Amino acid sequence: MPEKSAGGPVEGESPSKRQKVSDADEEPEIKVAVPTKCILGESPVWDGGMKRLLFVDIQGKILYAWDPATRDLKQWETPDEVGCVVPYKDNIVLIAVVDKILQVDMTKEGKDAISDFAVLPDGHCPAGFRFNDGKCDPSGRLWVGTMNKDWRNASAPKGKLYCMGPDKKLETKLEEVGLSNGMGWFTSAGEDGFDSMFFIDSAKQQVARFDYDDSTGAVSNERVTVTVPKADKGGGTPDGMTVDSDGKVWVAIAGGGCVAQYDPKTGEELRRVVLPVERPTACTFGGADLDTLYVTTREPADQSPAPSEAGAVLAVRVPGVRGHRPAWAYRDQE
Repeated sequence: MPEKSAGGPVEGESPSKRQKVSDADEEPEIKVAVPTKCILGESPVWDGGMKRLLFVDIQGKILYAWDPATRDLKQWETPDEVGCVVPYKDNIVLIAVVDKILQVDMTKEGKDAISDFAVLPDGHCPAGFRFNDGKCDPSGRLWVGTMNKDWRNASAPKGKLYCMGPDKKLETKLEEVGLSNGMGWFTSAGEDGFDSMFFIDSAKQQVARFDYDDSTGAVSNERVTVTVPKADKGGGTPDGMTVDSDGKVWVAIAGGGCVAQYDPKTGEELRRVVLPVERPTACTFGGADLDTLYVTTREPADQSPAPSEAGAVLAVRVPGVRGHRPAWAYRDQE
């Protein structure tokens, strides 16, 4: 587990690394943004209102908030493994811990900062299960999935994908989910509406696309939009994802040592950015212009010595590429 006091990270502290990502003359710049040593870093989201990056260390049981302007890193110990974080209100976020949604008041410290918010119905999170990745949709609903820690066992019981609306009730949206991970929303109809939802079930090696009704949160017409080959075929496990301003999806390829950009219309891999770590976990665009792709990583259990960047948050800049928008916040009935 990382030390409780993480100190002030310096963006650009490690030497920049440059590489070619496509046939075009575009070179990404990669550097360490936050030099944490996360056991399992995850769920990076850019809080546009507070102008900071939120992320978690699932197995370290830590919530982080990092301000790139001041380089200030704050952290809160969570009561158990924490799957994800989403913005809620100014200085308040929601986190998913095992079978509960908890509220964290970032103006407070320690246990005084954390309080109950919502909980899964009885029987929905048996032993060996926990919440994993989650995000808020454009209307402020929280989507969050459960996972079986034995998810690699194809015969083991599977998790579900839930959606929590303003009534704070968690409604089942998808059943039989192997490993619930990345999500994203985009529109093909202009800026006034959102009609597509992307979702990654890592166990299927796929990014799925759904028709999405923003007014009701209904999803339908599931189809495979991207298939990621396994590591022995030049790929890895698709984990977290985000959407850029052109509607292309960026996926962290765990075990593949890269983030890859895909065209969701064709499934084609458009570019690949090779990272100095083997196991990136998730990614999000952030910064004032949304032109920095922040990538969480994990410390490998089977690699010794591990790269110095393992467990850190990386900052990747690809010329001409920026995010669609900051993370949406949860909206309740208040």
